[in-house]
Amino acid sequence: MRKLSFEESLRKYEVDEEIINKIMSVPYDKDENRRQNQANFMCAVLKKSEELLDNDVLIKVRSESPCAITGKTLENSKKFAKDNADKSLAEKIELLHMVSLATPQFTDEKYFEVVICNRMDVCPCPCLRGCKPKDDVMPLSYCYCCAGNIRFHYQKVLGAKIRIVKMVSTITSSNGTKPCIAVFEIVK
Repeated sequence: MRKLSFEESLRKYEVDEEIINKIMSVPYDKDENRRQNQANFMCAVLKKSEELLDNDVLIKVRSESPCAITGKTLENSKKFAKDNADKSLAEKIELLHMVSLATPQFTDEKYFEVVICNRMDVCPCPCLRGCKPKDDVMPLSYCYCCAGNIRFHYQKVLGAKIRIVKMVSTITSSNGTKPCIAVFEIVK
């Protein structure tokens, strides 16, 4: 499955073309370094998106095409789902430590928080490779992509529909002072 570009995802969720043009044409500090340029561009585009889009739409757009949904983590998720297919949702949740996923902290029976990343030195996002927006901090919404990754795998292992509620904090939006934490809801 090909990963959709940000602009393609905006169209998929039927964002008005005029709004897409405002978002995609936002000025930003161009850089010769490809990764630095990407960080600067995404920072500007997401700030504009947060201004013009409903947060639920922005979550859908950013979480649409997460990276790292293949490989060993997917194999582990599929194996866990198969081995535990006969168990209840509550039993599966109790066994989540067996899968190499971030451990959820439930606030009640529907909502849970996940520390997606607690490295404080540099964001591990493969798209940024340690680059930060020049003279700015990355908006929280950048990390909905990582939250989409976590949601993808949790839906596989739990066999339940999961909604991303919000990002609480991120390494990139806090200049490395807070971990990446997301809140999810089990929709069932």
